[in-house]
Amino acid sequence: MLLTEKDATWEKILNLRNSEGLSRFTWMHIASHFFSDALTGRLSGLGLWDGDVWLDELRDLSPLPALVTLSACNSLSSFVYKGDEHVDVPTTFLVAGADRVIGSLWPVLDQAAAEFTSAFYRRYLDVMSPAESVIQVQRELIDQGKPIDQWASFLCLGAP
Repeated sequence: MLLTEKDATWEKILNLRNSEGLSRFTWMHIASHFFSDALTGRLSGLGLWDGDVWLDELRDLSPLPALVTLSACNSLSSFVYKGDEHVDVPTTFLVAGADRVIGSLWPVLDQAAAEFTSAFYRRYLDVMSPAESVIQVQRELIDQGKPIDQWASFLCLGAP
């Protein structure tokens, strides 16, 4: 199932969840704008065609596919409470059932993110684990002489 542009709405995602559940998919890839609340973390979320979606709404998508890929700048940004309690989009997805979340720690140019995620899925579909896929793509981009800001921010959180 592919939702792009005007079809990438919260209503359509909820319809998918309500029909047969999102966990029936192997992965969920979200290419959007993410925002992080640096004061409390609670007002973090992502933007869809029809508006912003907040952490409590994202949590309600449970159960999610095992892999969620976030192709956007700062998609792994986090607010950390004393005692290391993270409040952010990736943690919300992990709580909602994802085993792994792939994302970026800092802004990445759209072309670089597209190149990275395309290469990531080629490795992943060749039966590499998500963590191995991220590492292999990073090594290849290093070997190609790509600047560090085009590959180093991508991480795999959760189970390797």
